[in-house]
Amino acid sequence: MEKHTIQDRQNIFDAGLQLYGDVEQIFDFLVKNDISLDSSLRAGDVILYDDDLGNENVKDFIKTEGVIYNNSQDSMFIIEEGDFNDDFDNDYLL
Repeated sequence: MEKHTIQDRQNIFDAGLQLYGDVEQIFDFLVKNDISLDSSLRAGDVILYDDDLGNENVKDFIKTEGVIYNNSQDSMFIIEEGDFNDDFDNDYLL
């Protein structure tokens, strides 16, 4: 059993992908840490994982290249007004 410290903006899927090389092992990860899919992880949280599981080729690449997955968003950008206009150039009125 290994330990991993959650990085800034890492969510459960980011950590699962980084540690296992795929998201197929995420349920093992959830059980080992007594968390659920809707749990929030915070930078500095220490989680347990089994280094013997996952895609070894991807895990090796992630370690060699120093990849850190961190796709979590702290807040959402919400457009209050606006929509596509007649020219469909994706501009919004903010």
